Amino acid sequence: MANLLLIRNLADAAWDRGGTTNGSHLTAQALISILADHVRHHAAILRKRLANGRSE
Repeated sequence: MANLLLIRNLADAAWDRGGTTNGSHLTAQALISILADHVRHHAAILRKRLANGRSE
């Protein structure tokens, strides 16, 4: 929920701002894309485990 609040309230100019992480430049837009992909990845894992009857 906090991620959604951040995204919804991010000023237009902030999307292109960036910084350095692990030696690489990263914009706010790129970070949000990475976060979205990460959530999709975990959702896919959960769907697969639920379909197979596993809860681990």
